[in-house]
Amino acid sequence: MLPKKDLEAVHRQDIKALLETWGLLADFEAGKIKCRFCGDVISEHNFGAIFSENKQIFFACSKLDCLAKLPKQK
Repeated sequence: MLPKKDLEAVHRQDIKALLETWGLLADFEAGKIKCRFCGDVISEHNFGAIFSENKQIFFACSKLDCLAKLPKQK
């Protein structure tokens, strides 16, 4: 579950620390985290965004088509 404060940006070097905090680092390193839109495995090289929908965490790769589909903030 995401913290109540919205997270707007994460420096690339801090991604693993953030994923570890959320208990997702092992899945990330095992290639189990996929882009919500195209299904590509998320890696350090194609990491685009983290977002939430209905209190679930999702990821988007760095493809422009996928980033364009990110939910808009309300």
